[in-house]
Amino acid sequence: MRQKKILRITGILTALLCLLQIAVPIRGYAAGGQMVIAVSADTVEVGQTVTVTLWAASSGGARASSNMTFTYNSDTFSFVSCNAEGYTGGEGGQVNAGGTSVEVVLRAVNAGDCTLQVSGTGGVVNETQEPLDSLTAAGVTIQAVSSGGTGSTGGQSEDGGLASLSLSAGELSPAFSASTLKYTATVPYETEAVEVTAVPAREGASVTVSGNQSLAVGENTISVTVEAENESAAVYEIIVTRQEQGAQTAA
Repeated sequence: MRQKKILRITGILTALLCLLQIAVPIRGYAAGGQMVIAVSADTVEVGQTVTVTLWAASSGGARASSNMTFTYNSDTFSFVSCNAEGYTGGEGGQVNAGGTSVEVVLRAVNAGDCTLQVSGTGGVVNETQEPLDSLTAAGVTIQAVSSGGTGSTGGQSEDGGLASLSLSAGELSPAFSASTLKYTATVPYETEAVEVTAVPAREGASVTVSGNQSLAVGENTISVTVEAENESAAVYEIIVTRQEQGAQTAA
């Protein structure tokens, strides 16, 4: 009798443990991610500005939100602006901001090399809301040169970007300029994807296009990333609006 009672209690405890395992979900964590830093130019004349774009990504390249700490050499560049709400810092070589994509504009004040770095914490993948347990910092070196001069890469500011940019449907607004990084375009409802033709200004640079397939009705963001051989990058963004069915495209 005693043995049967022990066996019955053991069976009940086993069943309870099984129920607890079912009732308590185990949340998986995404693999560690990385910070990404892109610049509109790798060589900037003194007095001119450079746009630095910062974001976090999972190991698979999915965009993520994070708290970012951006640093730069304030002897070579001065702070102009930051597009993130509630950012802190600026002058003094450091900007603290949070979000999915942060743009910092700097102005070259003295000739010389400048190392830009970004680190991040609290990363969360935008699509899945999975947390990133770590974020690898990123950095790039750009150069400020005297007016009319060239840096070690031998190019002016626009050389780090595109020589031309066009869409198979829709017209860019404003008209393309190598130093303009943001555009808009409108396409009819029948357009589900657009082909992007992007020619880099510098030989050896690579171009990556994302967001141009499976367009939703309304606004879609197409990103065109130009990466030079020294790993500096320029990111062009095109907001493409796909019209609703039956809408008339303006002439």
